[in-house]
Order: sequence, then C-alpha cells, then structure tokens
Amino acid sequence: MKFEVRNEAWLLQDKQWMRARKEQWKYLEKKVKKTDAFNRKQRGYLKDYFLKGIRPEYDYIDNPMPIPLLFMLWFHPDHSEACWDKIIKYIWKMPDDIIYEHYRFSIDIFRKNAGSPFDYFPEEGFSDGFMGGLEERIFILLFGEKFKTHIYISNKWQLNFEDIQLYPARWFYQIIWLNKSINKTNPTVYWQYDHAVNACIEHLQNEDIKAFLGLHKPGFSERKERAKTRFYEYLNVLASDNYPEGEFRKRYIQKMRAKLDEGNIPPLLDELWQKAKKGELAID
Repeated sequence: MKFEVRNEAWLLQDKQWMRARKEQWKYLEKKVKKTDAFNRKQRGYLKDYFLKGIRPEYDYIDNPMPIPLLFMLWFHPDHSEACWDKIIKYIWKMPDDIIYEHYRFSIDIFRKNAGSPFDYFPEEGFSDGFMGGLEERIFILLFGEKFKTHIYISNKWQLNFEDIQLYPARWFYQIIWLNKSINKTNPTVYWQYDHAVNACIEHLQNEDIKAFLGLHKPGFSERKERAKTRFYEYLNVLASDNYPEGEFRKRYIQKMRAKLDEGNIPPLLDELWQKAKKGELAID
C-alpha cells in the first residue's frame, strides 16, 4: 500500500529548507535515540522520512510498521489537522493487527517519554521537552476528545489502556514536578494539558486519595506520615498564589485549581481541598 500523504510538503528543491531540516534532525535524533526503542535501521527510516518524505512501503510480513503512527504525525512537515487526518486514515486501511501495533507502540512511546517529568529537560539539552508542545494535540489523537478506556479496532482487536499501564488518576499527584528546578523539569509533559487534566479528575476515586495519603502503605507509621505530609504539601501548592518558576507550571496549577473548585471530585479530596484553600491543611 503506497504512502501518499502531502509529499509536496517536503521542499526537496529548496536548499535553505533542506539545510534547516538537517539541522533539526541533529536535535531530533538525540530524542529518537533517548527513547531506546529503535535500532540503527529503524532510525534510518525515521531520518529518511523526516528529511525526504521517504517511507518504506508497508509489508505485512517483512516490514509491517516501518514508521509508527506517532512519528508519521510528528515528523511530517505539515502539522495541520487535515494532513494528520489523512495519515490516520492511511493507518486505518491496514489489517487490524497492524493498526493495533501502531497504536500500542505509539501510546507506549508517548507514555514513557512525553509523560516523563524528569526527562527531556533543559539541563539535559532539551529545551522543548519531548515533542516541543505537540503533546497536547497528540494526546487527543491517541485517546480522543473524551478520554476512552480502550481503542476499538474490530471484534478481534482492541487496545485496553490498562494493558499498557495508563491510569489517568495517577497523573494527579505531581509535587516533585512542581518543586524541582525548572532546568531539570520536562516542560511539555502531556498530563498538564486540558484534556489530560479533565481525564485525570474524572477518573479520581476516594481510594486514589487514600493511596496518595499513604493510608495503605505497609510498615512503620513514619512512612505513612511522610506520605501524608507530601500530599498535603501538594494541595497547599495548588491552593497558593505563590507559583513555582515557569509559566507552564503556573498554567497547570490554575487548571487543576479550577477543576477542583468545580466540585466533581471524591469526597475525601474535596474535604482536604476546602481546608487547603482556607490555609487550614496542616499535619496535626
């Protein structure tokens, strides 16, 4: 099946465009290597696609997924909604098991890299996180406008997010990301954006809050007290107007605060949040 999606987007006759593209690749290649998901041959596929729009023809047996969906979207010069829609439609013309692998692999890469708060940070040489801010749009394309529990492909193939350990409720508690030096913090983690924040709050349960508080932790009471102290600290940071450095962290706090104020949250969290807003949340 031939891949023909906006081939004219690659300005191969424009020397200035090609020089700029090659410089961009030097930077992107570092990110590709850091994922630790591709061998040299596969990195060559990604390079040829990024620079020249060359993509090996899909072959069910010998080369079923030369370039995963995530990178077909990201490395295409045209990031318009129309272009990305064509790429996705191209993928959905493939056999069900190949569609499954495109999504499984792309989501796994996205979760591990775009979701890592302490990778792809400025001090490590990455000023724009993993995908340079495309994480917000990619999240919607992978998981939908309203976060789904699975991607339905066919009666035989569907991808359950629990199979790849994707639990939105766990995105809630991010105290270290808020406190750590901005130069050692990933500025574009996907769970800071609107749709991910909404999914996070919608999936929160009382049991999640108990876990954050350390109520289920085995061992000494000091461990439970330490967990409780850290979670209280997080809620107090969300309630405070003393924002940590970085506009992205300020925006995250404002979004999370607005969602908590809507009140559609577990009773235990609501009780603690009301105390935090009044400045009354402290360890006894």
